[in-house]
Amino acid sequence: MPAVAGGWRKGVDRRGAAYLPRTTEVVAAHLVGDMFMGLSELSRQLTWSEEFLDLAHYRDQSRYEVDAVLESRAGQVLGIGVKAATTVGPDDFRGLRRLADRGRHSLSREGI
Repeated sequence: MPAVAGGWRKGVDRRGAAYLPRTTEVVAAHLVGDMFMGLSELSRQLTWSEEFLDLAHYRDQSRYEVDAVLESRAGQVLGIGVKAATTVGPDDFRGLRRLADRGRHSLSREGI
């Protein structure tokens, strides 16, 4: 799902949406939570990124989950949780906390 002006929300007609260009500013806004691009769009962004990043999904045996995990060659990790809610609570961060606690990497940033 690409980024659109005004953001995606319930009832937005995809046919009439004003799609935003894939720029570094749009990706940066997505990564800090100012905009939602969708994970498929994020994976396309990585194909032309100047920095090589691996994109993965995290789920452990206890069913802790992180929707997207970006990892740089230097070992920096960014965890992204995608939620379809207007508010988030402590439980929404449980997968991100588990990923950070795994100890193999330090989480550079986390976001929902």
